Amino acid sequence: MQILNDRKPSRLFRRGRRWTFRAFVPEELRAIIGKREVWKSLGAVSHREAVRLSHVESVKADALFAEARAKRAGSTTDDTPALVSDRASPRQPHKRACCN
Repeated sequence: MQILNDRKPSRLFRRGRRWTFRAFVPEELRAIIGKREVWKSLGAVSHREAVRLSHVESVKADALFAEARAKRAGSTTDDTPALVSDRASPRQPHKRACCN
């Protein structure tokens, strides 16, 4: 018997009928990233889809924080890729797979 966890992820918030992903940037990384928080609207999707999308965005945010920590530690070189936030706008609308 599988027990399902029905708790909402801590970085997932509901605003009206829309779900939003929000991750607060650690204070020591704010100067590097240039933001206090990273957020993205997930759209008016079901709770299950919002949870799935928040996991994807959480991985991206954690990668951004790891890259910023590496940059802060001085372990980056000129061939290191740009920060995740430099590659994609954090406010790009969510594109659903079904509606191209």
